[in-house]
Amino acid sequence: MNRPPRKATWAGGNLTPS
Repeated sequence: MNRPPRKATWAGGNLTPS
């Protein structure tokens, strides 16, 4: 799992709005 910096993006296959 990847954690995108302050953006919701499918990086690694997970959508994380951080």
